[in-house]
Amino acid sequence: MKHALVLFSSPHKDGHTKKLLEAFLDGLKGKDWQVKSLDICKVNIHPCIACGYCQKADGCAFRDLDEFDRDLRACDLLVIATPVYNLSFPAQLKAVIDRFQRYFEARFARGIRPAIATHRDAVLLLTMGR
Repeated sequence: MKHALVLFSSPHKDGHTKKLLEAFLDGLKGKDWQVKSLDICKVNIHPCIACGYCQKADGCAFRDLDEFDRDLRACDLLVIATPVYNLSFPAQLKAVIDRFQRYFEARFARGIRPAIATHRDAVLLLTMGR
């Protein structure tokens, strides 16, 4: 069984981004994939405050993304589905990406190479308005 982890970052639960994501996931059906999704617009993600915790220890001072970290380390495929707003991503996705600092610090401050042991593929699904 392969595991896909989806980060969904659209505030429109039935909008174009959701439709694109569903079309992509339809291609995984019946092919031995287990899919877990995190709708980051529905949870309160603490922004990175550059406190330095991850420079010294594995993890983050904020525990809100611990389950996501476990899922990321276990997945075979990371799917990010997001709209593009003003040539960028929604703030909720930016907050999650900023929290990836823990992997940078693991590699460069603490010398853990690779910071995440298993290679995984990734897909970025983007939508934007007219």
